[in-house]
This record gives sequence, structure tokens and C-alpha cells, in this order.
Amino acid sequence: MTTSALFILRSPHLWARKIQLLNHFQKALFNNQSRSNIRRSNIKNRIGSINLTKTLQPSKRYLASVSKSKSTWSNIHEPPLPIRVALVSASTALCTPVFPAIGFVNVVLRAAIRDPNIRYQLSGSMGTILSIAFYTILPYSYQYAPLLVPCAIGNGIAAGGAYAALDVIGGGPTSALGSKLLRNPLIAGGGIGAFTGLVAPLYLYGPIYNALYGLEGISDAMFYLTFPHFTGISVSTGFAAGVAMYPVLHYPIYGIPSVPWGALTGVVLLGASAALFYIYNPNDENVMPLPEGSFVSRRDVPLLDSIIRYDAELDKFGTYSLTTNTYVGDADQKEKGQIIAEGVRKYQSNGWGSGSQQYTFDNQVLSVLCNFFDSGIADRFEKNLVKVKVARELQDCEEFMYRTDWVVKCMMERNRAAKNRNIESATEKEAADVKRLNTYGAMGERECKRRLRNIESTSTAVELIMILRLAEKSTSKQTNG
Repeated sequence: MTTSALFILRSPHLWARKIQLLNHFQKALFNNQSRSNIRRSNIKNRIGSINLTKTLQPSKRYLASVSKSKSTWSNIHEPPLPIRVALVSASTALCTPVFPAIGFVNVVLRAAIRDPNIRYQLSGSMGTILSIAFYTILPYSYQYAPLLVPCAIGNGIAAGGAYAALDVIGGGPTSALGSKLLRNPLIAGGGIGAFTGLVAPLYLYGPIYNALYGLEGISDAMFYLTFPHFTGISVSTGFAAGVAMYPVLHYPIYGIPSVPWGALTGVVLLGASAALFYIYNPNDENVMPLPEGSFVSRRDVPLLDSIIRYDAELDKFGTYSLTTNTYVGDADQKEKGQIIAEGVRKYQSNGWGSGSQQYTFDNQVLSVLCNFFDSGIADRFEKNLVKVKVARELQDCEEFMYRTDWVVKCMMERNRAAKNRNIESATEKEAADVKRLNTYGAMGERECKRRLRNIESTSTAVELIMILRLAEKSTSKQTNG
């Protein structure tokens, strides 16, 4: 027998143990394979039951956010309604001085159409008519634009209100009805212009003039003057102006795709607002047809009551305003102020002889309205009235102040002389002072020297009084201490 056979015969229990372990291993291996097969079949069943098309679709929340983002970016070029209305109002107010030129052409064409003789005479003169309208009337309209501020405000209100009504009725510029209304030049341009030409002169110009300047009765006067004589002209003028303005405002109002509205509409609105302030702000220069002396610019008002004073600290002469109590320029500015003041006195004195008082303003618009429409406007704008002192009163003030200024000058010079011995001689100093005194007015050398002696003695007396006062104060402090 072999060795393995002898081992089995001699140890039967060990062999049985090995056989049992082998059976358990085979059984465990079979169970593991069975579980793996069952797991694979379950995974296949699950994968087969999943709807990949439905599972891979995005969620509703994600779709809603994407849709909202797309709509936001697609409408970023469209300005909101208040911005569009403001742009229409500002543009209409800015173009108000152009309307008289268009109205002039309108009047000429109406006369030419009705009268064949005039039509025949003007058949070859249309260029002349346009030249008069846009090279003569238009520059004057912008020159006198501050007088048209109530008209510009009324036109802006009417045009902005009409555009807002069209926008709301149409549902916005992107809707079907809104696109038909707002993208039609005859409706959005001519219609709004005609509405403005009808409503603003009849119902807005007068009340706004009354509210701004207090012109009583101007509302009724404008209504009866406009209706019915000039209503047709203003309506047709507004229609023509609206049609002409439509292509200019088309892109700023509706925007350009992919361009944010702030980069286009916002910039245009800002520029229009700056132009409005520049055009309608009254200029300091006298550019309106006003009598001499009825208007003085604000920067020249302090020169009217000015005198010559010596500034001891700066050691020079200057023009000192009694109105502002400050130095307003060099010594030669006083002469300019005297010329303006004399014109104002002459203008106001002419009114006293005629029985009606004449007023001078620092605002051109108020001066025009007071001279040509309502003199009672002076009672409502007293802060803008310009008043001038009598020439003799100014001379007395200058005489008094020159003495006090030179007294201070002498005291300061003595103080500097005590600290510094290298000073100019008395003869040189006196010659320089005589020359300086002639700045107040031409006078002889003897008179100058007399005044200098009086000033010297006065300054000495003032200095002694100041020394005594200081001594009294120090003595009282020592006594109390």
C-alpha cells in the first residue's frame, strides 16, 4: 500500500473532517454565485424600468429661472416707462424754441395756399422763407429762450402725458397693439405733436406763467388770443414737429438689442437735461431788448455801491463793496461800477418824472416782464430788485473809511519801524503816500500833505488812547489780583 492509503486506514476521523470542510466550501461558493446572479438580474430590471428621457429632463424650477433670465436679458435694451416719458418730455421742451420757426413757415404756406397771387410770388422763394425761419427766427428764439420757460414746461407736460397714455393703452411697445401705435410716425410723432399744439397753448401756458411769475390775467389773455385764431397753426406746427422728432427719438425710446438702455437712453436723457439747463438758464449778459439801466447782472451788482479802500495788510488799494462788505477786485473796478450805477440812477429817475416808478432787476426775464407786461411783478420779486445809493453818500463813506484805513496804516508802519531800522526815509515815504492818495481822486500836492499830517496826528492820538486803555486794564488786573 501506498503511504496515503496507510494514512487513511490509520486516521479515518481526520479524513472525514477534510471531506466535511470541502463540502462546506463548495456549498458556500455555490451560494455566493447564486446571490451575484440575483443581484445582476435586479440591477437589469431596475435599469429597464427607468425612463431615461424623463429622468434627464431639467427641473421646473431650473426651467423657470432660465426663462426669467432670458426674458431679463432680452428686455435689457428697453427703458422703463417713466424713463421713456421723461425722454419725450425733455426732448419736447428742448425743441420748444424751434416751434416759432416752424410756425412762421406754416403761416407763410397757409397764406400762399389761400391767395394765388402770393402763391405765385413765393413759388421760387421757398429757400428765402426757410432762410428767414432757421437763420433769423431760430437764433433769436434760443437767445430769448428763458422767456419761453413756461411754454417749454407746458409742451413737455402735454407731450409726456400723451405718450404715456398711448403706451398704457397699447400695452407697451412690444405688444401687437402697442407696436402699431407707438411705431407709427403719424401717431406717435404727429399725433402727440398735434395734441401738444392743441392743449398746451390753451390750458397750460397761462397757468404756468401765473404760477412762476404771478402775472395776473395772462391765462384768460392767452386763451382768447390762441383760440380760435392760432389754434390751427399751433396744431399743424405741433404735428410737423412731432413727425420730424420721431426718427430722432426712435432708438433712444425703444433701444437697440444687446445694448443696455442706460448706455443709450440714459446718456441721451442726461444730455437733454443738461441742454435744458444751459438753454433756459438766464444769462448774466444783457442779450434781451431791454432799456439801459433796467438790468444789472448778478456779478456786477456788488460794484454799484463800491468805494476805494486801502488794505493795510496787503499794502494795496482795492474796490470795496458796501453791499457785500468785501473787496471785489482791484481799484479800477470802482470806475466800472460807477458807470453802471449812473445808468441805473438815470433809468430810475426817468420813471419819477412820468409818474410811474422804474425798477431794475438782476434777472433779465423779470426785467422784460416788468417793462412790457406787468410792473406789479416788482412787489412779488423784491429780492431781485437792484437799488443804488446816492453818489454823495458813497463819497462820504469813502472819505470816512479812507481816514480809518490810513490811521491803521500809519500805526502799523510805526510798529514795523520800531522793529526794523532799515526803512525808507521820511521824504521817500511822503512822496509814496502822496501818490497813493491820488488813487481816491485827483488832488493837489498841498492837499495831500495836509491830509497826511491830519492822518498822522490822528493815528498818534488813537495809539495813545489804546496805550492808556491797555494800561488801565493791566492796573485793574493787578489791583484785583
